[in-house]
Amino acid sequence: MRIGRLLQVAFALTALAACGSARTTLSPCWRAVDLQQGERFRGMVLISAGYDQRPMIFPIACDGGVTADLPDSVVLPSHKNADFRVSPERLFYQARVEGEVTGTAFGRPSVRLEHVSDPRQMLPSWSRRKLR
Repeated sequence: MRIGRLLQVAFALTALAACGSARTTLSPCWRAVDLQQGERFRGMVLISAGYDQRPMIFPIACDGGVTADLPDSVVLPSHKNADFRVSPERLFYQARVEGEVTGTAFGRPSVRLEHVSDPRQMLPSWSRRKLR
């Protein structure tokens, strides 16, 4: 009986550990409504960060972002001193991220990014249609 109880406890702890570390992989065209409070995620996103505004993350393949807090250690190339004559569409950075949904701002999820890897400046494909 004692071994059975130990196995139950071990199984429960393993299940809890798995829940805490599970991350949703973002699709190329995720939607803000897909993100739930407390959900952990990872994936390739676009980060918009310029003109002293709160950063946002966007899907790679479609429009529709959410506000994001970047890790203190992340400095995106050229966004801190961006010239206001530069089009906001040109202040996007593609990066691989890991983060967590921490709340709601303006009716949309707000996220905290824990890791941002290899940001590179790019023009989103969905914004190119708007620029023409």
